[in-house]
Amino acid sequence: MAKILNKVDQILAYFASFALFSMMILIFINAFSRFLFKKPVTGVIEFTGEYLMVIIVFLTLSFTHKNDGHVKVEILQKFLPKRIMPLLSVVVNLLSAAIFLVLTYTTYLLFIRHLNQDIRSVSSLAYPLTPAVFMICFGSFVMSIRLLLSSFTSKVDSNESKVE
Repeated sequence: MAKILNKVDQILAYFASFALFSMMILIFINAFSRFLFKKPVTGVIEFTGEYLMVIIVFLTLSFTHKNDGHVKVEILQKFLPKRIMPLLSVVVNLLSAAIFLVLTYTTYLLFIRHLNQDIRSVSSLAYPLTPAVFMICFGSFVMSIRLLLSSFTSKVDSNESKVE
């Protein structure tokens, strides 16, 4: 399961990297067009915010967690015994997984609503928002799996051996 999830994370990270590069190019073209021709490219700001930013943030959540890249608040860890840190890590991962599963479920319902009602952006291009909602749902689901997997892997066992 971990190998499959790592492969999915890698593919999503490449996809998000392409989205970041596309965002950079689109914003550059928009700024260049605004400066040179006094006319920005229509819909660039909305598209980058409603599609590309969603891709970058939600499709890389699991990859970032796997590489221990998320911001952590470690104030309480200084005052807690080292022995309970692995247990605390499991509890935090399980609670986080529960939150992401709720987010997955609610965005899935929102995705179905967007799909059925053909909800579109309010910009002049009026592009569908369904793919963006699906990416939030999918990214949250992959993050849920990653959190559940990291709760029950040998990482906890290796942390316990370091404490002793």
